[in-house]
Amino acid sequence: MNSFLNKLSGLLCLLFIGGQLNAQISMNDVNLIDYSADPETYFDSTLSVFTDRGAWFGFSYPTKPEHYGGFVGPYLLAEKNGTWLGTNTCQLVIEDFTSKRVVDWSGFEMKTTSFRSHLIQMFESVEFRIIQTLMYTSTRSAILYTQVQNKTNRPKTLKFKWRFNPQLTNIKKLPQSFGMLYKSTTSNERVMIYGLDQFPYVNPRSEFPIQMTEMTIEPEEMAELHIGITVMFGGDDFADEEKIQKKVKMAFLDSLEAYQEEKNKISRRLQSKMDPAFLDSAFIRVLNKSLLTLQNNWRAGADLLKHDGLFPSYQDKSYHGFWAWDSWKHAVALSHIDSALAKDQVRAMYDYMDEDGFIPDCIFRDTTFEKHNFRNTKPPLSGWAIWEVYRQTGDLNFLTEMYPKLLKQHQWWYTFRDHDKDGLCEYGSQDGTLEAARWESGMDNAVRFDDTKMLSIGDTIFSMDQESVDLNSYLMQEKLLLSYMALSMKDTVNAKKMKDEASRLMDKIQKQFWDPSTGWFYDTKIDGKSFIKVMGCEGWSPLWTRTATKEQAEKVKESMMIPENFFGTVPFQSLSARDPKFQPKEGYWRGSVWLDQAYFGVRGLANYGFEKEAKKATMRLIRNAEGVTEKGEPIRETYHPQTGEGMDAKHFSWSAAHYILLLLNK
Repeated sequence: MNSFLNKLSGLLCLLFIGGQLNAQISMNDVNLIDYSADPETYFDSTLSVFTDRGAWFGFSYPTKPEHYGGFVGPYLLAEKNGTWLGTNTCQLVIEDFTSKRVVDWSGFEMKTTSFRSHLIQMFESVEFRIIQTLMYTSTRSAILYTQVQNKTNRPKTLKFKWRFNPQLTNIKKLPQSFGMLYKSTTSNERVMIYGLDQFPYVNPRSEFPIQMTEMTIEPEEMAELHIGITVMFGGDDFADEEKIQKKVKMAFLDSLEAYQEEKNKISRRLQSKMDPAFLDSAFIRVLNKSLLTLQNNWRAGADLLKHDGLFPSYQDKSYHGFWAWDSWKHAVALSHIDSALAKDQVRAMYDYMDEDGFIPDCIFRDTTFEKHNFRNTKPPLSGWAIWEVYRQTGDLNFLTEMYPKLLKQHQWWYTFRDHDKDGLCEYGSQDGTLEAARWESGMDNAVRFDDTKMLSIGDTIFSMDQESVDLNSYLMQEKLLLSYMALSMKDTVNAKKMKDEASRLMDKIQKQFWDPSTGWFYDTKIDGKSFIKVMGCEGWSPLWTRTATKEQAEKVKESMMIPENFFGTVPFQSLSARDPKFQPKEGYWRGSVWLDQAYFGVRGLANYGFEKEAKKATMRLIRNAEGVTEKGEPIRETYHPQTGEGMDAKHFSWSAAHYILLLLNK
């Protein structure tokens, strides 16, 4: 008897007789994201697709019976910055010769279960139980594994076909002997759909390009079918992918079990490092959902992106690229998960560093859809990323590779963003616009920049007329990290030089940006003589970078923990609630909670021994942010500090990255 489904729990934890899939599955690792989709009415605001291994294509579950029999998609992330190829490009068609009819999907009930390693959907009628499993086998390929069980008490003679329903007008359909090829007319992307079973194919120009011979299935017996899906770019070799697919197909269930266990090992390893205060089911669920969010945003290097990295959010088409400070934050979290990907995320941005040390704000796979942004850079956090990767891996070769590049990038700030040459830098822009200078801060519309003006020295060197406490705190930290890196490479001369520079900068920050009358760090005008009295999240950056004195940290902590300032339902938003320009709803950097800055606040408190306050804030950031602990709800870009409402982009990578770091207490 063929392998058949022996038992199906409510969560579709499958046990197979003959090559059993019996992996230990945590309740917290199932159905973390709702992947249901109807491409005909599905808009970007609700988009959720499953991807893995850095693939540029994803799948969802169908919501209508006319789309049953296959996974919805693929959703092509390289086509027009994200679009569906069709409603269902691999839909099973069953001709039942026993009943002399084509099986009607409207007679089936559907159940789904998603894991971090694969998707499962089950369709059940009076006569059939159909299980479909989708797993990625490489960066470019996935396998759709289908099992059709005869539930009746008599044999069934069936013929299986696969229907293709592409809808894109800019995709050309080309015949291939193995199945079907769709080639984009706007990019070099090719979608290959092909049979992996040894059955003859009918005319590839027909509606059913992959058709199998008739087979008879005995009662309770199960037929097994395999379809390959490969999405390639110009230089990819399909023959290599086909070899991988056929190898996995030969022992699909064993491969699936091994891959699921690989994912589970990562989760268990991270759980073993979690703060004991967070070891309950809700917090473990957040950990796994965060891992899955990073996974779904992972893109392999392709075309103009030379290394792998993460999108900020695949759900938002304006975020289909790599951003500098997003990348540094992603890399820090990834250093605890996948060191190779963490290193590549750093390299991806440094690939575009120019000879002066300038790194662009963001880069894209295909500039036909979106141009690289060379108007500005982003805050200097790459040293943090490089050091954390080294701390987690001990890879001295990586440190040796990145150290001279980091040093050049660090020195760029003092050459091009220190207008008055006083050793304190300003945010600025390459084109002289205030808009790009605000972008360079990363806090695009922050209130502290409302009255800012631009200054210039020469045609391409432009700075704000204010010196920012966060920027200089980051630079102070980077000097210390460069010192540590130099020591690790036994370069004692440069280690001392950078340490001395850090000490001098620390002293300047403690004096110039500190207002003892309010107990807060503020930006100042460029002459350093007057504060820009906006109480924002930049004020605790000296705590995160260990730049503040103990007495200063104590005062900042007191202000941070006041509910009327920053300690609301979801704490540590970007602007004090007391500010007259506080705008928590749709305010972006004028009052929303951003997980990166909230994380800096939590770690800043912990750095100075305020563990109780840090723990209390972490609890609120996780428990009170809408949907974070719940299954099916996405992790958002920002949160409302008073109501906890999730806002802006869904499936946001740096939010997920910082949730992981908060749970690990790192």
